[in-house]
Amino acid sequence: MTLHDQRHFTGFCHFTAGCRGFETDCANCPQADEGLHAMVREERLRLNEAYGSRRVQVIASSKWVAREALASGLFDAEQLHVLRYAVADVFRVKTRRISPQRGTRRKQRWLFGCQVLGERRKGLAELQRALNRAMESEAFAAAVASGAVELRAFGEAASPFLEGLPVPVQMLGTLRAVELATEYREADVFWCPTLEDTGPLVAMEALACGCPVAGFATGILPDLVTEGVNGSLVPPGDVEGLAELMKTLVLEAGVLSRLGEGAELRRGEVDSVEVAAGRMLDLYEERLARWEPVAPVTGLRAAAVTLSSRWDEGHLPEVEKFFREFPVVSKHEAQLQHLRRRLEVEIGKKEALKRKVEVLRLEVNERDERRRGGWRRFWSSVQRRLRFRK
Repeated sequence: MTLHDQRHFTGFCHFTAGCRGFETDCANCPQADEGLHAMVREERLRLNEAYGSRRVQVIASSKWVAREALASGLFDAEQLHVLRYAVADVFRVKTRRISPQRGTRRKQRWLFGCQVLGERRKGLAELQRALNRAMESEAFAAAVASGAVELRAFGEAASPFLEGLPVPVQMLGTLRAVELATEYREADVFWCPTLEDTGPLVAMEALACGCPVAGFATGILPDLVTEGVNGSLVPPGDVEGLAELMKTLVLEAGVLSRLGEGAELRRGEVDSVEVAAGRMLDLYEERLARWEPVAPVTGLRAAAVTLSSRWDEGHLPEVEKFFREFPVVSKHEAQLQHLRRRLEVEIGKKEALKRKVEVLRLEVNERDERRRGGWRRFWSSVQRRLRFRK
């Protein structure tokens, strides 16, 4: 099982918004209406029972989500494995296009974006507050007024959420992967103020393109960003720290170019799809080698092959008995369930065929009856004519 969010160890929420109720029983959930509190608590208890056997193996995309899962008490350290996300090859080209502003330093190109800009946890409100806080510095405000900063934003419905920012903003809308990769390569810094995330994938794409990342230390970013080398991070929700980081990048000469050079050198640390797939396969092989079955597997494969050839309804009780009494081994459970579904489908086809044959038989009988009735009427008319002639 892969943790793409926090849903597997909370009552219902995909991200907790700072709530720690999942560490106990998710009672009085602050994100749910009061009438749903009992249902949320029951769901959390159900998860506790479902994962109580400790047999499930859990893949986490970052150390952060692994720590959160461990804090829930539903899993132990032996079950958790950290395997990072991968990025598409379009973001991993060998050469990087340099922004025209990078050499002259007259203007810094900032980039910000996500799939849905209006989502609260993406941190747009914190980015706005940090910008306003930075504008209180006369030096920073003067630099912005002289055109030292340009912010480019991508994502769905960007305009309503980015109005009123104190820096020039260019709305890019929703971009294709190739267009997005170009934006990453031409940007001086990618801002990632996300408050909670298992990725975020956009920041990983930026790092793969050699673009430094600045923002909050959330999700996978602490695993990939080295302070002062390929980016800079502040604690989640630290608006003051984010504002100071903005002022540093604009006012201190050489900082941004140094981060760009470091990001360019370390871009290969973001996993490709092939590398991530190889790590996943290694994990599967390692866990299967250590797997302890709950029952011997002798004869299981042969039994499955035998059952697969018995589609007629007459053998269904025997098949049902096999599934009830045979000690199913977890390793083959999916195969057996697939076999069961195939049996059900084939039996359903036979039932449908039988119904169709029955309908056709009734139609033939009805047609024959009409024919016989027609002959009887004809013969009766002949007999009446013969009697009239006599």
